[in-house]
Amino acid sequence: MRTTGSCQGPGHQPPDTLDRALARTFGVPPAFFFDDYSDEQAGLLQDQVELLAMVRDLGVTPIQLCALLGVTPEVRQAIADLIATTERAEAERLSHDRDPAKACAKP
Repeated sequence: MRTTGSCQGPGHQPPDTLDRALARTFGVPPAFFFDDYSDEQAGLLQDQVELLAMVRDLGVTPIQLCALLGVTPEVRQAIADLIATTERAEAERLSHDRDPAKACAKP
């Protein structure tokens, strides 16, 4: 959605304060609303929106996210390793749940 060509006619630019207000509301840079904002830049914003939606859908709270940002790189790696290990264990558990023969097999 571009604001050029709006109610005021083609090429009319809304007041600068409106640009900033719209940008703050939608969490985008003011340039997003104009034709010179590239598709590549818009694609990067789309990636960010999708990432934020995944974080929201996972139930990660802002406090949890801030806590993660405040730890050392080594601690972040340890957390990532724990998540990967948990993910593998969950996948294996689900695999056993779907295949009764595997459920009886010894690990």
